[in-house]
Amino acid sequence: MMLIKILGPYPSCAPCDLAEKECKKAAEKFPNQVQVQHLDMMTAEFGMYKVMVPPIILVGNELISTGKVVPAERIISILETQLKSSFPPV
Repeated sequence: MMLIKILGPYPSCAPCDLAEKECKKAAEKFPNQVQVQHLDMMTAEFGMYKVMVPPIILVGNELISTGKVVPAERIISILETQLKSSFPPV
């Protein structure tokens, strides 16, 4: 299962809510393969990325964006690439 994480403040800000919406829209293209989590940026995990501008978007363990909303189409492209490399054809 590929995981998309959105790190942002709690309560959530408008850009973080929009980022979550775009990520969920992208995840719909990959049923049972992709899960979206919206996490509070004040967690220990947040400190690993050394960035302070939300929303912070990670696909798998790859940081793909800080401080801006990534359109669903771009996230879909990233997911396709990561899923292909995670599960090569037999």
